[in-house]
Amino acid sequence: MKVYVILFSALILSIQTNSQQKPFNYKKMWNKVDSLENKGLVKSALEIVQTIHKNAKIENNSPQVVKSYIYQIKYRNIIEEDAFETLLKELSNEAKTVSFPYSSLYHTLCAELYWQYYQSNRYRFYNRTYSPDEGDDLRSWSLEHLVDVIIKHHLAALKDKKLLQQEPLSKYSEILTESENTEGLRPTLYDFIAFRAVDFFSNKELTLSKPADSFDLNDSTFFADAKTFITLSFKTTDTLSLQYYGILILQDILRFHINDIKPEAFIDADLKRLNFVYRNSALENKDHLYLSALEKLYHQFSSLPYSNAIAYAVVNQMSSIGNSYNAEDSSTLIYKKYKSRNFFK
Repeated sequence: MKVYVILFSALILSIQTNSQQKPFNYKKMWNKVDSLENKGLVKSALEIVQTIHKNAKIENNSPQVVKSYIYQIKYRNIIEEDAFETLLKELSNEAKTVSFPYSSLYHTLCAELYWQYYQSNRYRFYNRTYSPDEGDDLRSWSLEHLVDVIIKHHLAALKDKKLLQQEPLSKYSEILTESENTEGLRPTLYDFIAFRAVDFFSNKELTLSKPADSFDLNDSTFFADAKTFITLSFKTTDTLSLQYYGILILQDILRFHINDIKPEAFIDADLKRLNFVYRNSALENKDHLYLSALEKLYHQFSSLPYSNAIAYAVVNQMSSIGNSYNAEDSSTLIYKKYKSRNFFK
């Protein structure tokens, strides 16, 4: 469930002001930026954005720093030829040197932008073979190298885990948008960045060559209850396995929330985990394992209003199986089994 979406593409961000002795009027300055952009005066808009960026850094206003950085990328990419590659390299280098929380925010932004670059230029990666030394020009990279860079940025974004877990996401509400009825599901900056990483590692669009000892989720223990799941140990030499990194981060998210007084964030994370495992498993009985795990989770939290999210996952899965009805298919037997009794009793 995508709860928060950072507006990298639309770049429609709100305003937040910090109280200082002489507060910088962000609202007024961003209104000027919007006005100049609407008139096509991109260079003038960029100059004001750079001023905003400078003041935001002085005031340590991290949401405004990130917002102004994004706008600089946007405008410079319009003004400068082949700017995107240069800007992405600059941002990547800066992410390694800046302090928290900018380091985490810049790394997750880098991962997003590299992925956007692939989506816009995927034809460039066809039939390119991996080389151990591909340099720093992403226009010549292989797909394997690009994925490796994205993985490293996502992991680097989560490096300061303890600090991220202490950073309320509400502090960044002006540069995020929240879906309806999702309050409390992503309480910290850690949750936001971790789930962004999981979303990438859930990707089914990438087709990478797999080594002989590739990591997979073809074991019923991945469907175990969360308390058991977080104790499992995983190892692999497959350094480009999206499933491997995704499952490790999901384990970490569940560890973080398993003892929450309010369990909504934990439930949401466990639903994400079970869906991730189901979508990536090749087990013949995965429908049964998935529905059985959802049933246990539902009965554990049936007294809470947010159990509706679990019920929705069950109904959605039952509908999916029912729509692909085949009298000889094993999943159809699962469908009949669960439909014949009151699942939510």
